[in-house]
Amino acid sequence: MRSGADQLADLVARVCTGELLLDVTRRVALADLPALHARADAGTLPGEVVLAHPG
Repeated sequence: MRSGADQLADLVARVCTGELLLDVTRRVALADLPALHARADAGTLPGEVVLAHPG
């Protein structure tokens, strides 16, 4: 899948309206983001990561 700004905006809108539900299995503090990137680079991060603003 290739994503673009319009497609991502549509997905965000669907999440906000409840049309699309996300199963959040783990939350990571912003300060831990570099370690998360390192795991992704090493290939040890299962699944996908979505960054979301807490507000």
